Amino acid sequence: MSDLLSTWKQIIFNPKDGYKNITEETKIFVPIIVVLVILIVSISVSLPIITSKTFLKASIDIQIAKMEKKGTTLSEQQLDAMNKYSNSKISKIIAVAGSYVGGIVVYLLIFVIGAFVLLILSRIFRCKDISYRLILRIIVFTAIITTVQGLIKILIVYFSDWQTAVKTARTIGDLKNALAANLSAAAFFDPKSMNRVLFYIIDYFTDIFNIIYFVFIFYGLSIAGKIKENRALVITIVYAVLASLPGFGKILLT
Repeated sequence: MSDLLSTWKQIIFNPKDGYKNITEETKIFVPIIVVLVILIVSISVSLPIITSKTFLKASIDIQIAKMEKKGTTLSEQQLDAMNKYSNSKISKIIAVAGSYVGGIVVYLLIFVIGAFVLLILSRIFRCKDISYRLILRIIVFTAIITTVQGLIKILIVYFSDWQTAVKTARTIGDLKNALAANLSAAAFFDPKSMNRVLFYIIDYFTDIFNIIYFVFIFYGLSIAGKIKENRALVITIVYAVLASLPGFGKILLT
């Protein structure tokens, strides 16, 4: 454990030397557990918000408004049933279970798929010596940045006036933005009066933690992976763009 903390310390404060310690044989079980523990803490902080009556009512109201916009008229009984469900224990249990299970599964998929994408990009740019095993270890050790990012953001939301933001949400996108502290240039804009795609682009590509994360991925590829810096930089930029695509998908689907 002390070796793990030492490696993380070196990576964070001196990535040029820190990533020299990452090899194909570096053990990643404990780093994954540490990252998931931080993730679970973040989810736990968010639960009082997403299981609150304010949040659940706003979610139901948005769904009703969306259905009515499509021409579906709900009866009083249907509206009453939906409101009762939003306040039921089962809805809260589903929200809690979905948050924990979904969050953990998504993060594990990010490790696996992210490493696979970086491997493909490395092959496209003729970097044949770096292996999937090594890339996976680079991503796992760098993931501490994104998990800390998530924890800081949800803590900011938790101690802010999130109730007002939730109550005034008119779309699922507004509801998600209410739970997202903007540590980027997007903080200077109003997401409700701005094109959602443009807002997302500004938020994603200027988020301080995102920038730090991809800078560290660059160092991981160039130092641990021994990829030439110009190629490592191009691979990192392309990877950053590809990593933004799921966010665009969520915007288009909500």
